[in-house]
Amino acid sequence: GRPGGATNASSVTKGIVSATSRRVQTTSSYSARLIETDCPINPGSSGGVLANMYGQVVGITSSKLASSDIDAVGYAIPTTTVKRIAEELIKNGKVLSRAKLGITYRAIDSVMAEIEGYKYKGLYVDSVSEDSDLLGKITKGDIITHINGIEVTRDEIVLDIIEKSKAGDNIQVTFVNSNGK
Repeated sequence: GRPGGATNASSVTKGIVSATSRRVQTTSSYSARLIETDCPINPGSSGGVLANMYGQVVGITSSKLASSDIDAVGYAIPTTTVKRIAEELIKNGKVLSRAKLGITYRAIDSVMAEIEGYKYKGLYVDSVSEDSDLLGKITKGDIITHINGIEVTRDEIVLDIIEKSKAGDNIQVTFVNSNGK
């Protein structure tokens, strides 16, 4: 990369990988599994390659944790994700395949259920968007207990299921409505 627009043609850092599939949520509320690395990511150097010891590109540096208390925690988008997105952008001009449920929710695990007095664990539905296929089927206050037969009590579980799906895929949602049915 060219950190801060430096006049040098390029720079190289160690880029030691701490995790290959770290769940990271961005400021735009988008969540993805990224490669965690200690390489510095600065304006001008993001978008650089993260390469393995054989010189193969394994990721594209994209973001970092930024704070006065944190240093050298960067993230790279895995090449499998980059390839899929790049192919879609070239073909369609935008990404069309990303799946979504179209709801906002609060995850209720066993601890939260105990504290708040919920009878069921799952996703407490706060809202359903106008473009969601769930509109009119579930409402605020319903609790989604399973997606595709998998119990959902944590964000990571839900997000992993959605990331493995494509827009237009059918999924099975099991929920309990406010009447307990």
